[in-house]
Amino acid sequence: MTQAVVEVGARLRYDGRVWTLAVLEGARATLVSDEGATAVVLLPYLFADPSFEVEGGPAPGRVPPFRLLEALPEQVRGV
Repeated sequence: MTQAVVEVGARLRYDGRVWTLAVLEGARATLVSDEGATAVVLLPYLFADPSFEVEGGPAPGRVPPFRLLEALPEQVRGV
């Protein structure tokens, strides 16, 4: 089975469009659509989005939604 790779030049499906990953900078991805639109998305948000997939292979494993740790009691979080 081929592993999908999220790297500059990768073709992605996200938010109802097909994008090319143009820039990876820290935790930010700059996406460019076939129509010329651009979007800057934090990688955790991109990976957690249910519409996200990488062309050419299976999508990376889903990332849990944000703020799950905040739902735990403070003593468990060590706050």
